Amino acid sequence: MKNLRKKWLLPLAVFAIAVAGAFASNVEKPKDAVWVAGFIDHPAPCKVQVDCSLTNGPACTSGGLTAKRMNAGNTRCDLPAFQYIP
Repeated sequence: MKNLRKKWLLPLAVFAIAVAGAFASNVEKPKDAVWVAGFIDHPAPCKVQVDCSLTNGPACTSGGLTAKRMNAGNTRCDLPAFQYIP
């Protein structure tokens, strides 16, 4: 009977750690910022999408490159995009 309890203890512990890790890694974006798609012009124009904000602050960057928002005609990425600062 004791051996049967030990067989179930390890899978139960692994499952509990997995569930706790899933909840701990679920990072939510702040609700007061308006998030928009920003695009980086590398390796091709307007191809790499990153999360940016409409609120004023420092420029939205990713990997050292500055991201821009796409214009209304979806032809160029030339509008400013900002990083969210809480």
